[in-house]
Amino acid sequence: MSLPIRIHYNGQDYTYKILTRNISKDTQEIKISFNNEEYTLVANIRKEWTIAETCVRDQHELLRAIAKNIVLRYHL
Repeated sequence: MSLPIRIHYNGQDYTYKILTRNISKDTQEIKISFNNEEYTLVANIRKEWTIAETCVRDQHELLRAIAKNIVLRYHL
Protein backbone atom coordinates (compact mmCIF):
# COMPACT_ATOMS: atom_id res chain seq x y z
CA MET A 1 0.00 0.00 0.00
CA SER A 2 1.15 3.52 -0.68
CA LEU A 3 1.68 6.34 1.76
CA PRO A 4 -1.17 8.78 2.42
CA ILE A 5 -1.34 11.73 0.05
CA ARG A 6 -2.71 15.06 1.23
CA ILE A 7 -4.95 17.38 -0.72
CA HIS A 8 -6.30 20.76 0.34
CA TYR A 9 -9.86 21.32 -0.89
CA ASN A 10 -12.36 24.04 0.09
CA GLY A 11 -10.32 25.09 3.09
CA GLN A 12 -9.86 21.59 4.52
CA ASP A 13 -7.12 19.00 4.34
CA TYR A 14 -7.95 15.45 3.25
CA THR A 15 -5.80 12.35 2.82
CA TYR A 16 -6.17 9.44 0.42
CA LYS A 17 -4.15 6.44 -0.71
CA ILE A 18 -3.59 5.19 -4.24
CA LEU A 19 -4.17 1.45 -4.35
CA THR A 20 -3.28 0.91 -8.01
CA ARG A 21 0.36 0.13 -8.72
CA ASN A 22 2.43 0.97 -11.82
CA ILE A 23 0.43 3.96 -13.02
CA SER A 24 1.41 5.11 -16.52
CA LYS A 25 -0.04 7.14 -19.39
CA ASP A 26 -1.83 3.99 -20.54
CA THR A 27 -3.63 3.50 -17.23
CA GLN A 28 -7.41 3.62 -17.65
CA GLU A 29 -8.48 2.84 -14.09
CA ILE A 30 -7.11 3.89 -10.72
CA LYS A 31 -8.31 2.59 -7.37
CA ILE A 32 -8.02 4.85 -4.33
CA SER A 33 -8.89 4.61 -0.65
CA PHE A 34 -10.58 7.67 0.82
CA ASN A 35 -12.46 7.89 4.14
CA ASN A 36 -12.05 4.13 4.61
CA GLU A 37 -13.89 3.45 1.34
CA GLU A 38 -12.51 2.35 -2.00
CA TYR A 39 -13.32 4.29 -5.14
CA THR A 40 -12.46 3.66 -8.78
CA LEU A 41 -11.42 6.53 -11.03
CA VAL A 42 -11.79 5.82 -14.75
CA ALA A 43 -10.55 7.73 -17.79
CA ASN A 44 -12.88 8.33 -20.70
CA ILE A 45 -11.84 8.70 -24.35
CA ARG A 46 -10.84 12.36 -23.82
CA LYS A 47 -8.70 11.39 -20.78
CA GLU A 48 -11.13 13.05 -18.37
CA TRP A 49 -11.16 11.19 -15.06
CA THR A 50 -14.47 10.45 -13.36
CA ILE A 51 -15.68 8.30 -10.49
CA ALA A 52 -17.05 4.89 -11.47
CA GLU A 53 -19.26 4.52 -8.39
CA THR A 54 -22.67 6.06 -8.99
CA CYS A 55 -23.75 6.70 -5.41
CA VAL A 56 -21.05 9.01 -4.09
CA ARG A 57 -22.54 11.05 -1.26
CA ASP A 58 -21.73 14.76 -1.62
CA GLN A 59 -18.07 14.04 -2.37
CA HIS A 60 -18.19 14.00 -6.15
CA GLU A 61 -16.31 17.29 -6.58
CA LEU A 62 -13.76 16.34 -3.95
CA LEU A 63 -13.11 13.02 -5.69
CA ARG A 64 -12.73 14.85 -9.01
CA ALA A 65 -10.15 17.11 -7.33
CA ILE A 66 -8.34 13.98 -6.11
CA ALA A 67 -8.40 12.62 -9.67
CA LYS A 68 -6.92 15.88 -10.96
CA ASN A 69 -4.25 15.69 -8.25
CA ILE A 70 -3.30 12.17 -9.39
CA VAL A 71 -3.22 13.23 -13.06
CA LEU A 72 -0.83 16.07 -12.25
CA ARG A 73 1.34 13.90 -9.99
CA TYR A 74 1.75 11.09 -12.56
CA HIS A 75 1.66 13.25 -15.73
CA LEU A 76 -1.32 11.37 -17.15
